[in-house]
Amino acid sequence: MHNAEPGYDEFWQFSCACYAHKDIALHALALQDKHDVNVNLLLLLCWCLKHGAVINLAQFRQLAQALSDSEKALVVQRRKRREMHPDNGGDEQSYNACKQQELTLEREQQRALIRAFHDLDEVTMVAADGQNAVLNASVAAFIHCYGLRDSKPARRHISTIVGQLAGFNEA
Repeated sequence: MHNAEPGYDEFWQFSCACYAHKDIALHALALQDKHDVNVNLLLLLCWCLKHGAVINLAQFRQLAQALSDSEKALVVQRRKRREMHPDNGGDEQSYNACKQQELTLEREQQRALIRAFHDLDEVTMVAADGQNAVLNASVAAFIHCYGLRDSKPARRHISTIVGQLAGFNEA
């Protein structure tokens, strides 16, 4: 255990607000669809940046591994939801039911993520004036976790999200 540990509901609320802030959802979905980035892990990165927590590469890999089974279920549900979209010939009621099922799976995955985060051996905490250190360490670790170092489009999406976090207030 470590100093900054979000609770399940706290992290869900943070995630919903962060995801809705400016263009974060657009960039998060592009990272998900084009680079197989887990959006919940991306949102945890955002939480860490806002709260002064530093996660290293080994820890990101540990967290990603903890989500592997739930991610498979989410990929299947996401595909099903997209197929049920009214633009693809599905009906609105079935599509909305699929969306709700997907949200339930997302929330369950977040619970698993927060449990795994709480189980990390050590998360480094920095003072508010050490924000640049958090950006350098956690963002770089995230980029390497997903093998995005050589992908300019992916790095651009991440950079935009990090930039938009500057104006994000949780309250």
